[in-house]
Amino acid sequence: FRTGDVWKLVKVKELADISEARVRHILLSTQGGKPEDEVKQRADSILAVVKRDKSKFEDMVKKYSEDQGSVQNGGVYEWFDKTRMVPEFTAASFDQKVGATTVCKTSYGFHIVEVLGQRTRKERRVLTVDRRSKPLPATFKAVYRVANDFSLRATDTASLQTSGHPVQRQ
Repeated sequence: FRTGDVWKLVKVKELADISEARVRHILLSTQGGKPEDEVKQRADSILAVVKRDKSKFEDMVKKYSEDQGSVQNGGVYEWFDKTRMVPEFTAASFDQKVGATTVCKTSYGFHIVEVLGQRTRKERRVLTVDRRSKPLPATFKAVYRVANDFSLRATDTASLQTSGHPVQRQ
């Protein structure tokens, strides 16, 4: 197809299966020199509470999570693929079964992660070639000369119809 003076050739290369996960989590940060062993103990304690009673997860998010980006929605990260998060968080989200709750350590701290859902979606992967189309100077001059000659010979409606223009309707 053509867009302006650019021709585009687009081809679907493949229909890929993209794995996605939906999780909720509580982040206990290790940033700012917090003792890692104390943070890990607190993460393990929170994990034990939410494993006994999953209904307490949201309250624990509000009370303990240091991820300000997800506290407002109960610690939930909506559907994301395997390329979006750090590797340890990705493993906790995709390697566990739906309903599993685990602790994982990342460069941000310790996360208590509950897998809420997993799915696969289809994604079209396309290849695109763009080529700008512009007439060569010789072609432009030749077409301009024909158009100019035509305009000089066709001075009224009758002469337009009998001008002998080289481009005829078919």
